[in-house]
Amino acid sequence: MIFPVLALGLFLDFIIGDPRTPLHPVVLIGRLGRILERITRRKISGLILAGLITELVLLGIVGIVTWAVISSLAYVHPLAASVGSATVIAFSIGSQSLFQHTNAVADRLNAHDLVGAREKTSMIVGRDTADLPPEELVRATVESTAESLVDGITAPLFYAAIGFFFFGTAGAALGAILYRVVNTTDSLFGYKNAEYIEFGRVAARTDDLLNLIPSRITPFFVALAALVLRERSIATLRIWWRDGSNNPSPNSGQCEAAFAGALGVQLGGLNYYRGVASQKPLIGDRLEALNVKHIARANRLMLLTVGLWVSCLSIVLQFCLA
Repeated sequence: MIFPVLALGLFLDFIIGDPRTPLHPVVLIGRLGRILERITRRKISGLILAGLITELVLLGIVGIVTWAVISSLAYVHPLAASVGSATVIAFSIGSQSLFQHTNAVADRLNAHDLVGAREKTSMIVGRDTADLPPEELVRATVESTAESLVDGITAPLFYAAIGFFFFGTAGAALGAILYRVVNTTDSLFGYKNAEYIEFGRVAARTDDLLNLIPSRITPFFVALAALVLRERSIATLRIWWRDGSNNPSPNSGQCEAAFAGALGVQLGGLNYYRGVASQKPLIGDRLEALNVKHIARANRLMLLTVGLWVSCLSIVLQFCLA
């Protein structure tokens, strides 16, 4: 069954969190990606091809190592393989880290520590936060929660379930960690600047492709979670349908719109990145002014959505495998 593996992965993530250690698998993946980048840039003349080779080699190395480890554990005992797979899934998601960082912003705002709140917000968003007022800090935090729900939690769990369907316990670990490789390379190389516009094209497009389905299914679970939590369930779907594409990214705006509808707030607007203004389309209707309580409400929405997501994935997969 997939449910114990996914559930244990979530539990381990909340226990282990995101330890700041150079031995964390995602950190190692990032370092290996940088090493491969230096090699391919020297050896391959075309930057797009160099980026493609970097992506493929990194996926191959991580995939082979993961498969070998989980398969070896399966020879010891099936339970060992399940625990190993759950551990890989835990390293591939970021539910505890997201919850911890957003709560830290709320704690600083509740303590009227605006400087501290700005510092904590800067740890989860890329925009300039040094001069942001409290309402804008809340907006940044809610947007980060909504966006990270997909690429940090529901998408890797989605691909873990697909991997389990085809290859069993080892496949679950493989699906989650290979998704994390793609997401990490997008973070490393997916920039629209002179240095990476060509080299990072494959990484950015692959990440967009892998998030396409999870980002468009997750809002339905956000709506269901909103119904349970007595938030605006119908508005979740209405605003998602209306404003889900109001974002330069093809996927990021999907859950942002769902959260905006559920909470009755307006997201998007003017941001600054290293002093350069960036005006993003508005998402949602301003039924409520953003305040620190929206961070806690967004976190509850996120946590229940994840619980519903795991339950549904397990039921569907069990039905398919029956």
